[in-house]
Amino acid sequence: MGFASAYLEKRALFPELIKEAPPENTGIIVVVPSFNEPDITDLLDSLVLCEEPACRVEVIVIVNAPAGASAESLINNRKSILNTETWRQEHPERFFKLFIIDVTSEKPG
Repeated sequence: MGFASAYLEKRALFPELIKEAPPENTGIIVVVPSFNEPDITDLLDSLVLCEEPACRVEVIVIVNAPAGASAESLINNRKSILNTETWRQEHPERFFKLFIIDVTSEKPG
């Protein structure tokens, strides 16, 4: 582990969210913050229609909520996660790897 890695590890706000390293030929990583968006799969439907690039692609949906978020927003976050999981299972042919990360209840270190 180099100096920068050790420095960043000690000062990270959140624990490591994705344990596996991206494949070496990954050229595009799309990070989508999501709050109160139960219809997030509309975005995934659009992405799956894109022309497949020559490199590997990862899409990371980060479901989050501010302190004091309404109960309805938190319910919609749960729907986002469930809908995205269902979408992932129904689209095994997609050209991108899809991660869904729920940081709704995470607190900075």
